[in-house]
Amino acid sequence: AGSSSLKYGFFRVLSRTTNRLVASGVVECIGQALGTAKYKTEYTDISTEAEFKTHSDALHHVIRLLTDGRTGVVTDPSDIQCVGHRVVHGGSRFKTAAVIDDDVLAAIEEACSLAPLHGPHNLLGIQVAKTMFPVPQVAVFDTAF
Repeated sequence: AGSSSLKYGFFRVLSRTTNRLVASGVVECIGQALGTAKYKTEYTDISTEAEFKTHSDALHHVIRLLTDGRTGVVTDPSDIQCVGHRVVHGGSRFKTAAVIDDDVLAAIEEACSLAPLHGPHNLLGIQVAKTMFPVPQVAVFDTAF
């Protein structure tokens, strides 16, 4: 999640080492009067305009797209087994991806000051996703590369 956008990709796990991107998109202009949501699959390419007051509104819209009976790639949000998050700065603590627990979440919050334009929005995206998906959440840090 960025300050006014939410990018996403939905991957189908084919094996321990192989994934396939089956849907992707972006919600832009979150918090503004008119935003845009783009959603693409192998069979669909949709662009809609709407107001997305919060990141939570944007994520709810993404879930509707992913589960839509005509264009969705899953039948129910409970089909989602894990959520990954790109986090801009992990401070000095994170050299690899990490499963997000309370300690990792606190460390991400602490590192927000190192990337003030992105960190708080990364944190917000994690918090929103954790409330919507009671599944493992994983953070992947730009600073780990």
